[in-house]
This record gives sequence, C-alpha cells and structure tokens, in this order.
Amino acid sequence: MFISKSPSTNIRHKNARPSFTTGFTLIELLVTIAIIGILTSIVVANLSISRAKARDTKRVSDIVRIQLALQLYFDRCHEYPSTLNVSANNSLGGICVVSFGDFISQIPVPPSGTSETAYAYSLNSDKTDYVLRVKFEYGSPALVDSFNGTISWDPSFSCNRDAPNYYYCARPK
Repeated sequence: MFISKSPSTNIRHKNARPSFTTGFTLIELLVTIAIIGILTSIVVANLSISRAKARDTKRVSDIVRIQLALQLYFDRCHEYPSTLNVSANNSLGGICVVSFGDFISQIPVPPSGTSETAYAYSLNSDKTDYVLRVKFEYGSPALVDSFNGTISWDPSFSCNRDAPNYYYCARPK
C-alpha cells in the first residue's frame, strides 16, 4: 500500500531560516588574515638576514679565489701584482712575463648590500705582503678568522671588524 504525504508538508515558509549556516564570519576571516600577516612578517625578516649572510659568504669565497690567484702569481714572479687588474702588465722588468690575468680571468665584484663595489687591495712597498678587504653586511663568525687592526705600511687601510664596519681582511697565509 502506498501512503502519500500531504502537499502542505513539503512547502517551506518564505521567512524560515535553515537550521545550519555555511561560510565564515567576519571575525574568523579577520583573525585568519592577522595570523597570516604575522607569520609572513616573521618569515620575511628572517629571509633578509639569511640573504645578507649568503652575500657575506659569497664575499669570503671571492676573497679566497683572489688569494689563490695572488699566490699563484707570487709563486711565479716572487712578488705580488701592483693592482688587481687582470689586464695590467705587472711584469718585473722582463723577468716575469706573466700578467695577473693569467691566473684569474676576472676579479669578482662584491654582491650588492653594501656601498663597496670592489675588493680593496693594499700592497707593501717591496711587494711581498698584501691585505684584501671587503665590508660585510652582518656580523659573521667568519670575521673572527680575519685580520683585525691596521697595517704598518698603510695606516689608513682599516681592517676593523667591529660594528658598524664589519671589515673582513685577508693576508697571505
């Protein structure tokens, strides 16, 4: 036997509200947006420090590359080149007929982040000692390994590794 419902039970009143709601309230959306904003600012702050440290690491790597080329030049010519110019003729009166460019194709440029656009180089008068310098963006543990202070042949060439300068200086090993 078939029982049918009366048609009046299937009709809803036009002002009746459903018993459940969908979506988010305005307060829930604002709290979620605030949390996302806070997390984003923390990540961006840490990311900028990480980028500065990465650029400082690149600077140390560049200094090591230049030092290797300087040492190769010294082994061949028994003196260091007058400049860090790869195209300059640094020959020793015809005795050493190589250029600095024979040992390094180009001098690396420090990454952006500081005002320095080149690695500083100071050479003593008899060309047997030098100091390479670059400015770090961030106080790094690598600064402990660098030369600190002034050099005897050029007192104006500062190698102060304390804030705010953070100079990383390297000498021959």
